[in-house]
Order: sequence, then structure tokens, then C-alpha cells
Amino acid sequence: MTSISALAGSRQVGGMLGNTERFVVTQTDSQETFVDNHGPYQKDGNALKTRYLGRCLVMGTGQGYLIEHATDNSHILEQDTPKEVAEKLFETTNGREYGTKGLSFIVAGNDGKTSEIYHVHASPKKSRRVSGPVGWIFDGSGARLMRPAFERDIKNGALNLNMGTLQMSMADLISYQWNLGDNAANDIGVNDRWEVGLVTPDKIRTLISPTVPLWSTALEEYIQLNLGVNVTDSEKMGPFWGVMNDLHHAIEIGCRRLGQADYRLNQTFGNQKYRPAGNRVDELIKSKLSERDEERRKLGVLVDAWYSGELETVVTALDMFSDERKTMRTKAVEIARQAA
Repeated sequence: MTSISALAGSRQVGGMLGNTERFVVTQTDSQETFVDNHGPYQKDGNALKTRYLGRCLVMGTGQGYLIEHATDNSHILEQDTPKEVAEKLFETTNGREYGTKGLSFIVAGNDGKTSEIYHVHASPKKSRRVSGPVGWIFDGSGARLMRPAFERDIKNGALNLNMGTLQMSMADLISYQWNLGDNAANDIGVNDRWEVGLVTPDKIRTLISPTVPLWSTALEEYIQLNLGVNVTDSEKMGPFWGVMNDLHHAIEIGCRRLGQADYRLNQTFGNQKYRPAGNRVDELIKSKLSERDEERRKLGVLVDAWYSGELETVVTALDMFSDERKTMRTKAVEIARQAA
């Protein structure tokens, strides 16, 4: 019982005459739920579910030990593309030990040219298949709550869909998916401590909930992947982990604020048809548009900094967001400079 999802978006890069770039945003909760004859109950609310394998982010749903066994024994190489990772997971889970219970994976990665999503149905045996590349996918027990909301937004025209991808900025798509996840969090097997991933044709970034403990190699990889700093001394990792926790917190708040601003704007537009036309309504709409655009700008600064993968860029964006824990972030910069 879990919630895993991936949505593909596309954005214009290089100005109006530039190219269109496809990217993927992934999301999973951090709750492991055990089910027995007495029903489901939370086993661990702080579990790491996003795995960085090959050139991909991999998320699984099903028995936790089977997910770990499959990802650890698929012989995935650093240069493997999303399709190759999906096929290796499919081959690995063909054994009898994977049983008949539901086990599946979402693979989101890049091949140096574009970003892709694959869905691996590992078991039960009668439904085994690899689907992809796809434009979006929802899986786990939370999918039954996220998918209808997503399909409603497409039907109502709230989402601009073209060639299987959502036409929006990275900040907009991250905010949309973050808030969409609130639907899944109503499921007993899902919490709202989100792990978020960003995949572009040449970069991969992850954001792990601060409640999820990361130790040794996992923390070292997390810092290297997102801040571009190679820290092997565990005693020096604290400030860098603190920077990433601050970034997760700031982006979460930014997503919430942008979602709320979008809601207020939609309410204003929706209520307009029940009011007499006039300057007051027009001014109100302009005001709500301005609020929404400002929240989008603030979130965009944080997301762009995260995407850059540069420690000092991230710290500068966080200092603009809040003065809290600024000393800790400055310490991280000092350690990185000394090590360079």
C-alpha cells in the first residue's frame, strides 16, 4: 500500500524560438504499510522509496522486501536508459520467489536526449508486462484517489495536454503534483511526507522528506546528486543535509501557496458569471492573477536553484526565502569551498 506517480511535462527552452524539452516529475509517499488478517497498519512512516538506478528514478509498490530484492539484483548499470532499466526489472521479477501478489514499478529516466516514463507490471503473472513510454502513470493504493482527480482536471480544461505531456513549467507541474498527492494521502496506506523527483534529458534531482533518515552512502549520493558536492566524511554531512531539508520545506510551502493562489483565482473566475459585469470584478481578477504570478515566481526561483545542482545557488535561493538556519547553510558553503 503506497502512492507512486510520474507525470511528463514539456517546456520551452531558449526563448520563443528555442526547443521544447520534455521532463518528468515523480512523487511517492514515505509510508510502508503491513497487511495481515487484522487489516492494514503503518509499519514505517519514514521509508525511502525513491531509488536512483542507472539514469533513472525507480519507485515500487508491493511487498517491500520484494522491491528491494528486485532493485538490488537487476544488475542495472550506470549508463542504462529507462527502457533498459524497465526491461531488467521485468526479467529479474520473472522468478517464482516473486509470487502472485501485486508488484509493480515506475521507472522515470533519461537517455541523454529526452525523458521517459515506463511502467513495469511484475506480478501477478497473468498481468506481467512493460508499458511505455507513457505520459503519466499512477500506481499503489493512492492511485484510486489521484487518477480521478487528474482525469477531472484534464476533462475540465484545467490542464493543457499535448502529445501525451502537460504543457507547463517545472514549478507549475511540481506544485500541481504535490497538491494532487493530497488526494492519495487520504488512503490509510499513504502519508503526505513526499519524496519528489525531477528528470530532464540530462539531469536528475531528488527531494526526500526530512523525516526520512539517510545514512552513509545514501546521504552521500543525495548530496552529490543535488548539490554537486562530494562529501565522504560523515561528520561534515550535517550542514549539507540541512540545506536539502530546508529546500524540501521551502518547495513544499511554495507548492502549497501556489496551489492556494490558483484555487482563489479559479474561485474568482467561477464567481464572475454570478455577478454583474463591472470594474470591481475585473480588478479582483487582476489582483488574484498578480498573487498567483508572484507565488509562481517565488517557487520558480527555488525549483530553478534545485535544478541547477549547485550548492551556492541553492543557498542563495533559500536565503531569499528565509533567514532561519542561515548560519548552518553558510557553514555548508564554507566546507565545500575548503574541500574544492
